[in-house]
Amino acid sequence: MSHGENKMKGVFHEAELKPNIEVLERFAEVFCQITSLKKTHLHFASRTSWGSFVRYLKWLLTKKYVEYVSYGNEEKYQLTQNGRVFFNTVLKLKEQIRSSKSILL
Repeated sequence: MSHGENKMKGVFHEAELKPNIEVLERFAEVFCQITSLKKTHLHFASRTSWGSFVRYLKWLLTKKYVEYVSYGNEEKYQLTQNGRVFFNTVLKLKEQIRSSKSILL
């Protein structure tokens, strides 16, 4: 278990997160701009409560979309190659949904 995952352990029960696409879009947008971020910057970008943010971060770590890295005194979360593919897919989905005309039934 990595240091980042270890820091998150026990904060919430192990219940599987069912991520919201809009929250994932916000993570995707920030990671496409900057691939290595401090936890507070990620939290701010996610626009979620602290508790929700911690659950999303744990989910992203578990799925190996991001990884915890330490640069001297700085602790950051870095996008992985799998994360880059995942977030690019999320952004493409967002673009597809927004460009499609809505049909009311």
